[in-house]
Formats: sequence, structure tokens, C-alpha cells
Amino acid sequence: MRKINVGIDIVSSLLITLFIYAGLSKLTGINQFSNTLSQSQLIGNYAYFFTWCILVSELFVALLLIFPRSRLSGFYLATLLMIAFAFYSVYLLLSPSRPCNCIGVFRILSWKQHLIFNICFALLSAGGIALCIRKRNLNAV
Repeated sequence: MRKINVGIDIVSSLLITLFIYAGLSKLTGINQFSNTLSQSQLIGNYAYFFTWCILVSELFVALLLIFPRSRLSGFYLATLLMIAFAFYSVYLLLSPSRPCNCIGVFRILSWKQHLIFNICFALLSAGGIALCIRKRNLNAV
């Protein structure tokens, strides 16, 4: 059981760090983030809406992952968010125009690297789901 708890703590810590960093970076450069999103053919006129949805979602997921009682929900939402980011990366890879709304260290990644990163973190958060379910099942015995 101790190994499962450590695994859950490690996975949630990585995701919390990612989402707080990404959310706060977007918040400090919100106009630039929104302007870049508006350049995307997929998002375009809905950039303002998506700007706030993404920002709030990232911070909300981080908050859920902080508290043990809400971690499973946080892992589910983190998985969905990372899958959505992966699909957006695929869309941009197939697009002639690739506006980058990346922040901080993510600016140095190519869109293929973004895709790999998003898939890895989607798998990591799915692993968090599996660990939480395993812990729940062990506690039920």
C-alpha cells in the first residue's frame, strides 16, 4: 500500500507542477495567449472563451490533485485535458498555419515534441487513475 501512495503522490506532484506552471504562465501573459489562440483556424473567434476555459481548467485540475479526496477526479480531468491538448497538437501538425501559444520552457518544443509530451502526460495521469483505483480496491478488502 505504501508504494501505491508514493506513486500517487509522485504522479499528482508532477501534474500539479505542470498545471500550476502552465496556468499561471498563461495568466501572466493572458493577452498574448488569447491573441495567439485567435490565430488558430480551429479556435479563431472563440479565443477569449477558450483562453479562460483552458486557464481555469488547468488551475482547477491542479487544485483537485492537491487534496487526496479529490485526486481521482483530478486524474480523470487531467487525462481528458492532456488528450485534448494531444488532439490539438495533431491538428496543428496537419495545419499549414501553426501559431504557438506555448509559454516558458514549452516554447522550445516542436509540435511533434508537444504531441509526445502530451501523450506521455496523458498516460501518466491515466496511471494515476489506475493507482487510485488499485488503492481503493485494496482498502475495500
